[in-house]
Amino acid sequence: MVAWEVIKALSAPHAAVAPARRSSESAANTDARCRACLTDLASRDGYGCRRALGFGSQSNDKGKIVGTNYVTRDNFGMYTNKNEGPGPALMGANTLLGNDVYNKDGQDLGDIKEFMIEMASGKIAYAVLSFGGLLGMGEKLFAVPWAALTLDTVNERFTLNVPKDALKDAPGFNKDRWPTMSDKTWAAGVHKFYGTPYSAD
Repeated sequence: MVAWEVIKALSAPHAAVAPARRSSESAANTDARCRACLTDLASRDGYGCRRALGFGSQSNDKGKIVGTNYVTRDNFGMYTNKNEGPGPALMGANTLLGNDVYNKDGQDLGDIKEFMIEMASGKIAYAVLSFGGLLGMGEKLFAVPWAALTLDTVNERFTLNVPKDALKDAPGFNKDRWPTMSDKTWAAGVHKFYGTPYSAD
């Protein structure tokens, strides 16, 4: 992200991203969010502030930075009652978009941008992730086999059991040049990297 984009994102990000939330926040909370944006920017080697753009974490009514998760994205109340309802065995797909992905070491790896559904079976084949410029990977996207992700219901996020440093070798692609995901050779390579089973049959 170039300098002018950073300035533009930080100049008036929160009102544009979530007007309803912004109107209820105190000035102190807003300042805390902007400081978090700057911290996030520095930690991601200039990629950009995901919080300012509304794609990553947000602050709650106490000013604490919390991740975008299926609870905050639940527009229909399906997770309101933790003792009833569909989750976590069945989850609303839209509520999972933007959810944070961490590894088992508690390191923030990125977030979910899209799901790829195998139309013949109706199953999710891949979650398309952005690692947010991690390790100098730029704005590439990464198709992660659904079997490689586990839902962490305690922290309300996903876990991908891959060390952060290993992701520099992950098979990725540019957002304007998606791979042919039905190609068996491509799929075999992706599953091999993440250690998930794959059958070409």
